Amino acid sequence: MRFLSLLEVRDYRNKLPRHDTKRYLRRSLLDIKKIAVHHGATREGSPEAYANYHVGTLDWPEVAYPLIIGKNGIIYWTMDLNKVSYHVGLHNRYTLGVCMIGDFRYDQPTAAQYQSLYRLLEALKIDFSLSDQDILGHQEFAGYEWKQCPALDMDGLRGQLAAKNYGPVINNFNNDKKILITRPAVVKLAKEDDGGMANTLFQPSNGAIKQSTINVLARLSSSTAHGDKAIGRNWVDQLNQDKLSESDAVGLLYVALDRELIQGRKE
Repeated sequence: MRFLSLLEVRDYRNKLPRHDTKRYLRRSLLDIKKIAVHHGATREGSPEAYANYHVGTLDWPEVAYPLIIGKNGIIYWTMDLNKVSYHVGLHNRYTLGVCMIGDFRYDQPTAAQYQSLYRLLEALKIDFSLSDQDILGHQEFAGYEWKQCPALDMDGLRGQLAAKNYGPVINNFNNDKKILITRPAVVKLAKEDDGGMANTLFQPSNGAIKQSTINVLARLSSSTAHGDKAIGRNWVDQLNQDKLSESDAVGLLYVALDRELIQGRKE
């Protein structure tokens, strides 16, 4: 399989605790239709620590995640991929779990983790004939919309994959406020000494991100709060003319978050 050719992969299949009697069910590799991205939900961790908890405390057959990415970028291959491990409830049979060590409600993945994640996802797409849209966060599966796992903006991550940018995305992502805090992809059009962010144009990497931005602008435009109508109309015009700067796009996110999350205004 293509993922086994990655230099970061380490075979840990026979190095972790397993249950004395319980075993995961098996499946055909052809059954794998989605990749579920997780975080460990602990700021520190290791494959051994996860396995000890899943087996010793939860009484599961083995560790939950077939592929675990350490903060140093090492990819731990913990079990044969045809095992139906426990990681996303009723969706286990057709999903493959990839977990990054860390708690991304509070921290970003490391640069090494991002690099290994993107390299691994590209390889798994080939191995299982998957598309970018087949890569989902735990929080995006039915029944888990409430869960901040991996607490990353998965729309942004899929956009990074599609654009081959492979950059960071927003963390501490709240699925319930998806439209408001989806992070846009940007393209640098100015040198750092030419004004930096103020001269960098906002260019969404896909239509969904642009539509989410338009939705936020429309809400600001329809707001009764002082100044919001003018702010919204101004940014709509700039967005439609591809003249919205990155600095204004970031400002838009803060305005929307302030209105909806901090002030909690209902209109």
